[in-house]
Amino acid sequence: MYNIYLKNIAETIEKRLELGPILESNYLSSVIKNRRLALKLTLADTTQNICSEAFLSKLERNMMSPMNDRVEWLCERLDLDYHTLINLDSNDRIEQLLNYFIDARYDEIIELNDQTIEGIFIAQDEIIKAYKYFIKKDFKSLHLSIIDLDNVKDCLSDIELFSLLLIVFESHFYTMQYKKAYEY
Repeated sequence: MYNIYLKNIAETIEKRLELGPILESNYLSSVIKNRRLALKLTLADTTQNICSEAFLSKLERNMMSPMNDRVEWLCERLDLDYHTLINLDSNDRIEQLLNYFIDARYDEIIELNDQTIEGIFIAQDEIIKAYKYFIKKDFKSLHLSIIDLDNVKDCLSDIELFSLLLIVFESHFYTMQYKKAYEY
């Protein structure tokens, strides 16, 4: 079994409480942050001759609109297609996901997963995949998915962050039950 956890979650929640609610999902912020981290670029490396580090930091924390020339240039630097990304259907399916999970309608979660976009990291899609991995008891994939989501948790809207916390808690409960059953 994999130990699935989130780093610095208490700090993240404390910061979120200070900021106030983040109701809108800005999926582009998580795409940019995930890509920057995957390329192992610092804020300074990424922003050189484009914008300030503070600008990118605010963008990555879902605190500003991605509709900006500088965001397009940042995407270019990160080898992301800005025009494709801004035209993606950012249909918010997290509320559906939570309703299906709470009602144990797992087949419908699998159907939601079939609607995810492959080849581009979009946090909302990754959350849906994490729930699918949990349902299918694919804890290795769930662990990898949670690692990716942990890196962008400050980009998430409140409901996305709640969904992430819920799947981490559920996996812990399942793991504890498994360990307890294994003791017998």
